[in-house]
Amino acid sequence: MSQRTILFLIADTGAGHRSAANAIRNAITLISQREHDECQARLAEGQEVSKLQEPDTYRIEIVDVFEDYSRFPLREAVKLYGPTIRYNPKLYGRFFHLSNQPKRFSAVTTVATPMLCQLNRQNNSTSNAAWNPSAYMCLVCLLTQNSRCR
Repeated sequence: MSQRTILFLIADTGAGHRSAANAIRNAITLISQREHDECQARLAEGQEVSKLQEPDTYRIEIVDVFEDYSRFPLREAVKLYGPTIRYNPKLYGRFFHLSNQPKRFSAVTTVATPMLCQLNRQNNSTSNAAWNPSAYMCLVCLLTQNSRCR
């Protein structure tokens, strides 16, 4: 049996990222508990259970990458997503198309590297997931920057 850490990177903007992560966390917890109970039942019946057959345990972390690890102005700008998409979606569209370019991605990667190294040191996950495109970009940076963090 081993413990696995799963890291969900979300942007808590009101679009359901936290709800989705919580639902998956709850499902993993239920499945893990069922596997543990089945293993305990086999042991109670006198069956041998090898280390390879013992179910894994999980530590699941849900992290709002922008709230917990970013700085001003990014942390505050993310809070504008909900109102902007609701009241002025064209403005959000313009901003998205202006920022969705390789040079800007490279700039964000440079700025985000210290934040991502801190995230990596604190969570040391074995599995990762991200919902929001920006959180996904952070996840990709985290995975590619991993060697810089050590």
